[in-house]
Amino acid sequence: MSSYKQHSNDEGWEFGKVELYVTHTDFEAAATSDTVTFASPIFPANAIPYKASMQLTEVFAGGSISAATMQLGDAGDADALIAAGDVFTGSSLLAAETHGSGAESLGSAVMEAAYAPILTLTLTGDNCDALTTGELMATIYYMKHANG
Repeated sequence: MSSYKQHSNDEGWEFGKVELYVTHTDFEAAATSDTVTFASPIFPANAIPYKASMQLTEVFAGGSISAATMQLGDAGDADALIAAGDVFTGSSLLAAETHGSGAESLGSAVMEAAYAPILTLTLTGDNCDALTTGELMATIYYMKHANG
């Protein structure tokens, strides 16, 4: 499920965030990797993604899976916002935001005419359709000028 929130300041900049909540059932491929794309047009045109985070609420596991990583980016760069983080043990994903480390990123700070963020899950030991647990919230913070 995706959500969208926004507010403005006096200088014409709008700040907002988009959130994508995923569970193991969103990754159904009979393959060791699968993707989920944020619903369009959830990310506003001409916005600048400047920060992203992932909060793991339940590890991704099942079958004979021995490792699982999640990354956040788009079709052009799968880890543009967040490089692969451990969602099997959760050891490299942060539940709290600590700016600039772990599962946080400042992004490329480039205006995106049409941005379609993608979560990519990669497993070792079994396919995505073997998952029995897993929940994660990905959040992308953005800014957009009212005239842009």
